[in-house]
This record gives sequence, C-alpha cells and structure tokens, in this order.
Amino acid sequence: MAVVKAVSTLTGENPVEMNQLHTVVDPDALDTVFAPTQRPYERLDGSVRFEYHGYFVVVNANGRGYIYESREECRQSAEGGIATVKSSPE
Repeated sequence: MAVVKAVSTLTGENPVEMNQLHTVVDPDALDTVFAPTQRPYERLDGSVRFEYHGYFVVVNANGRGYIYESREECRQSAEGGIATVKSSPE
C-alpha cells in the first residue's frame, strides 16, 4: 500500500512493524471510492483524510496522496492555505 510505504520512508521504520493501515481506514473501501468510473471522464474531486502513524494523510480523487506532519497543515491545505506538503512517492 502506497500510504504505508510513504510513511515508512518518512519515519525510517520498517513497514512490516508499523500499525496496519486497515486499523485506521478500510483500504478496499478507499480503492472503491476512487475506482475508475464507467463514464467517459475521470473523477475530478473528492478526498479522504485520515490520521496514520502520527501523520495526516489526504488521498484525492485524482489518485494523489499527501502526507502532513500536523493537523494544522492538513487543515490549511483544505482551506487553500499554504502548507508544507510531503507528497507520497508515485
């Protein structure tokens, strides 16, 4: 899972030793929410936000994920404010 790998890269921890993602969010549901539509266009909006391993994670409908070090940075991004963002590897 990309979220676990990205957070483990930031923390330097072994992903196997970290809390499993499913204890925070249902990975299958996350995949389903952002699965391709049967319409001829892509999903353009929507996001899921959750806390994982002390970081605040945002997954957008376009498939991009962002990791914030604080709730305040995450909140500012939602309001269009400036925040330091650590983008997950693609």
